[in-house]
Amino acid sequence: MTTKCPPQKSPTPFFNNSCWYVKIKGEKITVASGTKEEKDLYKQKIKFPAPDRVQVALAEILNRRKVQSGTASADEVQVRYLAELKIKDMRQEGKTAKAIENTARYLDHFLKTFPGCRVSDLKPLAVKGWACGETWKSKHTRQRAMKSIQSVLNFGVDASLIPANPIKSKICRLPSGDKKDFLMSDAEIQELREHKNKAFSLCWRMMIACGCRPGELWRATAADVITENGATIIFYKSSKTGGQRKIYFPKAEQEVLRELAVANPVG
Repeated sequence: MTTKCPPQKSPTPFFNNSCWYVKIKGEKITVASGTKEEKDLYKQKIKFPAPDRVQVALAEILNRRKVQSGTASADEVQVRYLAELKIKDMRQEGKTAKAIENTARYLDHFLKTFPGCRVSDLKPLAVKGWACGETWKSKHTRQRAMKSIQSVLNFGVDASLIPANPIKSKICRLPSGDKKDFLMSDAEIQELREHKNKAFSLCWRMMIACGCRPGELWRATAADVITENGATIIFYKSSKTGGQRKIYFPKAEQEVLRELAVANPVG
């Protein structure tokens, strides 16, 4: 005959001076900061129960400890724990402070919308409703918000903490952001043409003449400048298709390219 061990009780939070604490195996752990009202009650020696926000914070702490100990199942992993790991990983990878700040901002809003949420609780429609809510005004911002939570869940899969991303669904694909057209005045164009940096002015002139990309000009060498049927061409190997793209230039710019190729035969 086997005897089942009774389930362990969750530790009870207690308030002391200015914060909520809990004791786990003799260790005193801070759970949450106290509010002004709670501090006043404590000074008056009035007993009061832990509010929901403290219970949620405690559940997240217990979940984190359980996952770290390796005793939690995939269904028990909370989104907050994965979010913390993702931000830590971004710092270790040397991501910019701005990128980390933006990702953290989206994740913080998500975690406030779904407090104490486990990965197994996530539903595509609910997450899409959050991303398309009133908080995010533009399509671009909504996409960024959705990508932030997707990146956390994909990170969890890569780290073998969860078996799959539960919102990797067509439902969560959002429309692309609105493209903004920027039209320059004749005066602005002329100002760029007369820029004191000659290399910049030349690059600008070439882009206006043929519509090529800045990187295509900067990476071009004398070997890329070829005359075909009387027209000077730059062959550019596209990174998207792996093929070659031809860029044609007007006659005036053709002459400039030929002169540059002669003056710089190896660059």
